[in-house]
Amino acid sequence: MCHAYKSISNLIGYVHKSATKLGLPVELIGEIQGLTTREEKQALKKMRRLRNAFTHYDFGPDIVSITRGSMGAWEILREAIQNSVGMSCEEYMRFLLSTHDGLVAKLQHLLRLPDYSVWRDPAVG
Repeated sequence: MCHAYKSISNLIGYVHKSATKLGLPVELIGEIQGLTTREEKQALKKMRRLRNAFTHYDFGPDIVSITRGSMGAWEILREAIQNSVGMSCEEYMRFLLSTHDGLVAKLQHLLRLPDYSVWRDPAVG
């Protein structure tokens, strides 16, 4: 989700700078800006720290306390999620799934792509 959010943010920035040159309709710009809600944007910004911690194995004391002794993987995950995005594991999973589903639905509407069907998959056959 972090990469999708970053890509959408870059697209919005580009559209704002180039909207008049590109001749884009105001409605399209509004739909692009509405792909994520303000609350989703704030949570996705916080997720960047968590993503970087897992990508670079950099769990500093602000993400996982080092004074708690040996911790199992699930304890580290729970604490890292809580400290970086302020959610429980369950809340975080629900947020990711609902944000993903909402973004897919909005993009399908915006691009007017048909629903995926395994029967139309050229690799199946």
